[in-house]
Amino acid sequence: MKNKVMIILCAMIAVVCLSSCYHYWPVNCDIPLMEEKGDCRIDAAVTGVGVNVAATYSPVNHLALQADVSTLLYIPYHFRQGVGCYTHLGSGVGEVYVGYSMEMARLSTEYLQLNYGWNGLWNGKMDIGLGVRGSLFDWYCHGESDADPGTYYGERFSTQLIEPQAMIRLGGEHLKFSMNVVYSLWLSDENPYDWPFNVSLGVNYRF
Repeated sequence: MKNKVMIILCAMIAVVCLSSCYHYWPVNCDIPLMEEKGDCRIDAAVTGVGVNVAATYSPVNHLALQADVSTLLYIPYHFRQGVGCYTHLGSGVGEVYVGYSMEMARLSTEYLQLNYGWNGLWNGKMDIGLGVRGSLFDWYCHGESDADPGTYYGERFSTQLIEPQAMIRLGGEHLKFSMNVVYSLWLSDENPYDWPFNVSLGVNYRF
C-alpha cells in the first residue's frame, strides 16, 4: 500500500515539473452523487498542479448546488459554480449540472456536466463515479514575448472542450479518501497550450 501511495505521489510531482510551462490544466471537479434533500458533501484535494476545494448541497429533493475553487501553478484561483438535478437511475445515481467558471480573468466557460455512479458499494466503504463535462471555452492570454523582451502580446479565441472524468472514494460512512482523474479533449485546432490530464488525491466528507 505504501509503495502504491509513493508511486502516485511521484507521478503527481512529475506532473508539476512537466506541466509548469503550460497555459491550461483540466480542473478536477467533484462527482458528488447526491441522493436526497439535505445531502451535503465537502471535497478537499491536492492535484498535480494545485489545491481544489468543492462543496455540493441539496436544498430540496432532486436539486443540487455546487461550487469549487482551485489554486493552480502561477494562477491565484479557478472558480466554478453550478446548479444541477439528480435522481436514482437504475442501480446508481444520475446527475446533470450546468454552470459557469472563470480563471484569473483570462478564461471563462459555460459548462454542462453529466455524472453517473454508485454510493455505498463494498458494504458502504466505496463510491465510484464517472462524468463528462462539455464546455464553451473563451480564452484570453497576454504577456511579454520571450523572443522580444519589452514586447507584449494578446491572444483571444473561443473553442469547445470535452473532459471525461472518473473518481473513486474509499473509507467510512461519512469520511472517505478520494481519487479523481480528468482528461481534456479539444474540439477545434485553436486552443491554448495545454497539459491534457490531471489527478487529485484528497478527502471527501458527507454530512
